[in-house]
Amino acid sequence: MHDSQNVPYKLLGYIEHLGDSMSSGHYTSTMCGFDGKTVYKFDDDSRHLVHFPIKPIEPYILFYSCNKQKSSNHLASKSSIPTPPAKRRNFNGNSSGNNLSSPMYFFI
Repeated sequence: MHDSQNVPYKLLGYIEHLGDSMSSGHYTSTMCGFDGKTVYKFDDDSRHLVHFPIKPIEPYILFYSCNKQKSSNHLASKSSIPTPPAKRRNFNGNSSGNNLSSPMYFFI
């Protein structure tokens, strides 16, 4: 799911929210298969193979794994470790801080 070979983390998948607010709408997830090559989109009871690169428009949760071969080369440089995106506008047009429109990051 991640094209760049020079970063210590690989994007495994993400959860997206479609709708007007966090209390209403619909959630879908897109995740890498166990083989690391196939990618599936999960939507309620269905599962579909998808082709990448597909980038989420507004991810809610992002899942990463550590690429151990690359991480040892990059740990000395903090600038090479991916950081969360800058603040973005939430559904009301306000700058997002600690609200639910900011994505969460999980590292495995």
